Amino acid sequence: MKLFSLNNRDHKLIVLLFFTGIITRFPLIEKMQSHWDGSLFSMAVVNYTIEKNTPPLPGSPLYIAFGKFFNYFVNDPHIAILLVSVLFSGLSAAAFYIAGKAIYNSKTGIISSLIFLSCSTFYYFGITPYSFVILPFFWVLIGAAIYLLIFKNKPMGIFIGLMYAFGLGVRPQEGLFLTPMVLYSFLLMNNKEKKNFSISFILTFLAWFIPLMFVEGGFSYPKMILSHIPNYPIGFHQQDYELIVKGFFLTLGFSGFFLLHYIRYLRGKISDNLRKKTIFFSLWILPNFLFNAILVSVHAGYQMGYLIALVLLCANAIHKTFNRNIVLLKLVVLFIVVTNLIVFFWDRDPKFQKNYRPSSFHYTDIRKNDIKLGGKVDYIRKNYNPITTLIITTSTLWSPYMYHLKEYRQYSLEAIFTTNPRFIDERRDSYNWEVREYNLKNKFFKVPPNIKTLIIVDDEYKTELIGLMGKKYRLPGNSFIVEIPVLGGERISYGFHKIGKF
Repeated sequence: MKLFSLNNRDHKLIVLLFFTGIITRFPLIEKMQSHWDGSLFSMAVVNYTIEKNTPPLPGSPLYIAFGKFFNYFVNDPHIAILLVSVLFSGLSAAAFYIAGKAIYNSKTGIISSLIFLSCSTFYYFGITPYSFVILPFFWVLIGAAIYLLIFKNKPMGIFIGLMYAFGLGVRPQEGLFLTPMVLYSFLLMNNKEKKNFSISFILTFLAWFIPLMFVEGGFSYPKMILSHIPNYPIGFHQQDYELIVKGFFLTLGFSGFFLLHYIRYLRGKISDNLRKKTIFFSLWILPNFLFNAILVSVHAGYQMGYLIALVLLCANAIHKTFNRNIVLLKLVVLFIVVTNLIVFFWDRDPKFQKNYRPSSFHYTDIRKNDIKLGGKVDYIRKNYNPITTLIITTSTLWSPYMYHLKEYRQYSLEAIFTTNPRFIDERRDSYNWEVREYNLKNKFFKVPPNIKTLIIVDDEYKTELIGLMGKKYRLPGNSFIVEIPVLGGERISYGFHKIGKF
């Protein structure tokens, strides 16, 4: 790649890292849907309609486009979207090397790629269906291109425009965090590069935006975006900071300690070049970090923008600390890689005693869900008629159940597991991938005329039966379902950890 001044050795390393990302992910992909958005992404592969929340707002058009491409070959939306995760695990491993070398040197590129390949955050996204898996690919390449433009005066306008529009097409909300760095680079471009950037950005943006507008019925898409802007409370929340600290550790591992050490070393070496680099990385890191620190933080996927930059900084700090002792450098990198893998693969619950947590960033939680959810889905399909069966669940795994048991009617009743006034009235009715979401103050429902059996599938909550007779069936992974005979037209009430005639 002449754009990044790569030689034959670099090309060989890029190919090796790319296939390492593929090989280490593909055999471990999840078998069952493991979280809320994954099911909606898979459904979007078949029927893209943001209005029906497939995918969730603001949509992920290019991410789903890759899924649609793979679905032509595998004819399985879940597998198709997982193949996107596998593909971009390989591409991102290669991209980290390219960026590491472009900004620093080839050793930094190798180290950053190895951190990416081994850490829990990126490994998890590589074997589950999340659009976050594509972020490292375009973030590091945009970062490297802007660095080369600013510090080495390379003509990168076309590439920056292309990758900026590509990133917006993958996750439009990333524009909040990408734009400051891109705008800074645009201001420093000469007139020719500004023109190249603008043409490249507009053409790439329109290439995905026009089809999206066509699918979503013209200008209804921007109207939906404007009508669903989240109202985040501004402030500092302990819960968010706990998630930020967790995101740091699961992404950087012990490499983060070397960054702290290197920052101390740099304090006495202030220069104009260091100041410029500080501005560059501040524009990369701060927008996404401040959003998570002041507005809301969910998990490491939402922190991805600044965590990607920190991986590069940590990799360079490790190289700078041990560059005079190659043996020690290799041992330190090996230690970081091994500890990262241990954190990800360590079985924290061999006896299946803990409740399942979606997006926990631990491999054994994915396998636990495959066993438990897979066992329940198989048992229900073999033993219950979808015409006469109604499934009762809650939001934790409602979406995966809705995906895998599409032919069964399902009610997701939030009041069964929460007393939070923000969520207690929420209810979802689903059938054949059609979903109706609404709030209901009255906590009861009438059994549909044809239904003879209720099935409670969530074993995380000890749901008390009142006035009803239920039979519990033990299933793989220390899980169970509860079968309840009912009559059509019966009035069933529900509340916190209880359901019945009361």
